[in-house]
Amino acid sequence: MTNVTLSVNENDLRKARSLARLNNTSLNEMFREWLKGITQTKDVNIEAKLKSLWEDTDYVVVGRKLTREEMHKR
Repeated sequence: MTNVTLSVNENDLRKARSLARLNNTSLNEMFREWLKGITQTKDVNIEAKLKSLWEDTDYVVVGRKLTREEMHKR
């Protein structure tokens, strides 16, 4: 693992530590879980958007011109 140094507002840090105590965890573990969550969420969103894009363009056939309706399909 790599160490990370952050600069935070003291009041925010105090609140975060209290929250960690309430959840029986450490601030370090909360940060790791948060970081894991945002990195995984972004990958899922990208995959979902690409899948949606492919599904929305299933009418496109390579090698022929599009009809007016196909070009303006939304």
